[in-house]
Amino acid sequence: MKNGRVEYFRKNLRGKCLDLGCDFGRLHALIDKPEMVGLDIFNDNYMERVIRGNVLRMPLRGESFDTIVAGELIEHMPEPERLLAECKRVLRKGGALLISTPNRGAWSNRLFHRFDRASSKSEYPHQSVMNEKELRELSQRFFEVKDFRLMPYDEVSSPNQAGWVYAVRKAIHIIMPRGLREEMVVKLGKK
Repeated sequence: MKNGRVEYFRKNLRGKCLDLGCDFGRLHALIDKPEMVGLDIFNDNYMERVIRGNVLRMPLRGESFDTIVAGELIEHMPEPERLLAECKRVLRKGGALLISTPNRGAWSNRLFHRFDRASSKSEYPHQSVMNEKELRELSQRFFEVKDFRLMPYDEVSSPNQAGWVYAVRKAIHIIMPRGLREEMVVKLGKK
């Protein structure tokens, strides 16, 4: 399955990699490589090379990973700055933090109120959904922004929809102004 976010992550994985929040395994299974370790507070679904731990207090030495992946994770943090600070601690100098997260300003999120906390029935609610400006400003407090892309939701980031929906989303994505595009995919570098 071709997926923009997964392909982007694969292309940017370097050296020893850490996948944060990997318990459900969908993204982890698609980007997995021998030098990758997963970390999740829930470790029920995973096999070897996964550490049970809190992403806000990682049981890892400082500067021990070259790449950290936080796919669809930061929006679940009540204090996303704590996640970024902890990633900075664990990431080696010159390393990269790869993030994907929904864009609060996206057309689909505005139209369907997808991330209104009051209406969330999720077991793992979104607590810090940001728009591009907010994510960029927060990221710059800890890292250098190397790349910032907006992509349409797809079969991995938004599963369980009819196949034609993704084709429509890709078409809409092309004509939408940047601020209304769906998913933010960011590469941050440790200074």
